[in-house]
Parts: sequence; C-alpha cells; structure tokens
Amino acid sequence: MFNESQKSAFLKQYISRMYLVRTAIAAFEVFAPYENAWGADLCTKSAEELQAPFNEVFSSRTKGRYVSVMLLREYTRWCMEQGFNGACDGMLQVQIPGLEEVRYRYESDPADLHACLNLFLKDEAAEMSDLITRGFCWTCYSGIPVDGVLDLTTDCVDFSEMKIWFRGQSFPMYRESLLTFMQLVRLQDFRFFYMGHYIRRKRTGGNMLFRGIRELKEPKQLVARLRQEVVAVNKEREVDRTIAPQWISDSGMFYRAYQDELRGIPATFTDWVTAESAGREYVLDQFESKEQRLKKIERWKYEKYIEWKLAFNLV
Repeated sequence: MFNESQKSAFLKQYISRMYLVRTAIAAFEVFAPYENAWGADLCTKSAEELQAPFNEVFSSRTKGRYVSVMLLREYTRWCMEQGFNGACDGMLQVQIPGLEEVRYRYESDPADLHACLNLFLKDEAAEMSDLITRGFCWTCYSGIPVDGVLDLTTDCVDFSEMKIWFRGQSFPMYRESLLTFMQLVRLQDFRFFYMGHYIRRKRTGGNMLFRGIRELKEPKQLVARLRQEVVAVNKEREVDRTIAPQWISDSGMFYRAYQDELRGIPATFTDWVTAESAGREYVLDQFESKEQRLKKIERWKYEKYIEWKLAFNLV
C-alpha cells in the first residue's frame, strides 16, 4: 500500500466498521501500482490523470465497487482537510460510470419525487383520482409497507406534527406531499374528464385514506394503477425517469439515512433487514448462519445506499 502511514491514519475513523476498513485497504492496494508509477499519492492527482486508471480498476469490479469509490473520495477529502502537500480534488471530479440507471430509477429528495410524480400524474389541485396514486407513492417514500396502505384512514394523518401514524408508529409527512394528503382527507368526490367536459363522482363511504369511486380491496391494485400511469405516459412522450413502489421506498429510506448522517448518526439498515426478514425462511449455505446471511443483506443495502449517494453527488 503506497504511503501506508497516511492511509492507515485515515482508516482509524472506520475501525469500528471493519467491513469498510477491508474495502478501503483493497481499493488502496489496487491503486498502489499506479501510485508507484507516479511516485505520488492518488490524492495529489488531477481528474484527468486519475480517469484512465479509475476506469481500468472499476470497469471490471462490480460487487462493492461503489463503496470503494466512496472511500477513495472520503480519503481524498480527508487529505485536503489535513492540508497534506499537493492534495487536490481530482478524485472528487472523476466521472463514475454506471450511475445513469440509478438516476433514472431513484429520487434524490422529496422535491425530486414531487417533480417525478408531476411527469406522470395530474396536478394535486385538479382534484382528480390521481391523488390516490400520488398518496400511495408518498406513503411508500415515508416507509409505510405497501401491504398495509389500505389500513390507513384519514385519522392516521397528523397535519400538526407532519406525521402519518401506522400501527402505532409514526412516519414522516414531507412538505411536498402536504397538498396531496390534504386533498385525500378533505375531498368527498373526484373530478373526471368525460365526454369533453369535467364531472364529479363521489368516493366510496368510510374514512379509508385511499378510497376511490370504487372499493379497493388489495394493495396490488394501487401498484398496478401506478404501473399503468407510467406505461401510458411513456406511450405519449419520451420520459427520462420512471417510478415504482420499491424504488420509491428505497429512495425515501436512503434520504432519511443521509439526513441522519448529516446529524452525525451513521447510516444503518438493521431495522430494515429485521422487518424484511420477519417470518421468512432462508436457504443457507452449509457453513452460513442466518445472522451471517442477514449481515450480507444489510451490507448489500448499504452498498445500494452508497450507489444512490454517488449518483446524486452526495459523497
């Protein structure tokens, strides 16, 4: 490992997370031949000098490559903060291949999700049944399980606290979703365009949050409805984004993890793994325990999180 003492000093901050230490060491070792040829640490090289080696190293690496990229960026930023001679932002400017698909699928923050929904759905003020699909997307983003959305009632929406209560637990309600939920709670009917003009049709009775003009019986009806909207819009015009419940849920989870990091709380997906694995049976390898499998799943989700951060320039 080139310039080992400097890199070892950097790694001390990750000593409690040995997975990251091992990943960083592996990334440093891969770059060591280039550093030896330069006679200089990678933190001192420009983006132009780093791009070709970067492409060579990461074009053939898939598993964990984005975590490696994140650590190399963190190392470069740390070197600059420490004032090491020649340290520059070259590694921070290197183009990372393969992130276009991430930006196509995921949302960076609530404002981005709102803009994406506007591509596929009618405006909230139009008071049309698209509000149901919008509200469904926002509950996914807030972290409410898809299989439970039909249990939500208008009483679950707490505007004073900007929260949605679900099975004794609170979930965030974002400012960008406020009008959607206000309409879903308030409206007794929806507008429809029929035979060249608008008409209004009453929603079904009760206080279910996502009630339409006909009764919804299964969450998969909402999933299918969202898919139909996306397909219909893509037939009409070319759209450079897409939306799906799982990607929206992940985007919301990643956004909250990033907000935690900004407050000094390390990103962790242990709660997500616990919820996902509840009641599930796994086919384990001969020398693998269930705990080890769950650790692998959590690590995989963490890698997806780093991929998301890199795609939206949050690293």
